[in-house]
Amino acid sequence: MSEDFLSASEVDLFLDWLDKVRIGLWLGFMYLEKGFYPIVPKFHIKKRIGQKDRSLVVYEFTTPDKGVQFSGVNIPCFAYNPSCFALSINNYLFLNTSHDFLYSRSLGFPYPNKVSIDESSGAYMIELEEGLHKVRNNLSRIPFISGGTEIYQPLIQEEVKNVDEYKHEYIQNNTLNSNSNRGSIFFRDYKSIQKLNEDEEICLSPSSSMDRDQFMKTFTRDLLMRQVNLCIVLK
Repeated sequence: MSEDFLSASEVDLFLDWLDKVRIGLWLGFMYLEKGFYPIVPKFHIKKRIGQKDRSLVVYEFTTPDKGVQFSGVNIPCFAYNPSCFALSINNYLFLNTSHDFLYSRSLGFPYPNKVSIDESSGAYMIELEEGLHKVRNNLSRIPFISGGTEIYQPLIQEEVKNVDEYKHEYIQNNTLNSNSNRGSIFFRDYKSIQKLNEDEEICLSPSSSMDRDQFMKTFTRDLLMRQVNLCIVLK
């Protein structure tokens, strides 16, 4: 992976795959722990692929550790809100996060200024604010641990894609396809957030690697705090 460069469409496809893995793990644990949590899944994997804002942070370790491991998937926060998990493959760790409008505001897209619940149907009611139409460099309430390659993508949800707020030229210029719900791929370049243009490619492997044991001492707590924060956002 250290020498592989990906286009924006290829990064988008990889993010789809992570959506599939994350939701698949959630459904699997719901089946294995049936009755432990008062949760009844009401959707299949396909219904959750490419539907919500998402991010990916890739870390590389100095010492290879062959195998595949998952982190953060067998705790209550993930059971109630399967929005964040980590996947370790050999000497790489992939931190994946996805949630409603998680990065939309910071990436210039429309965002909700009011969320309520319809008493009769139980459906969420969203009032959208027109986007800032510019990118802010601070995207996350909890900054990611430094040293990784950070990728971000806003997604336009099906229920609101035809509203006026999404017809602005900025939105059209920052989607992978003007007719799709997929925003452009953005990445962190040092302290600033940049767009990955259609004629550009990016290497997901970080420029430097780190000690696994030292990293995990910090990362375990970071992952838990990130999941708790997303559960708070959900409420």
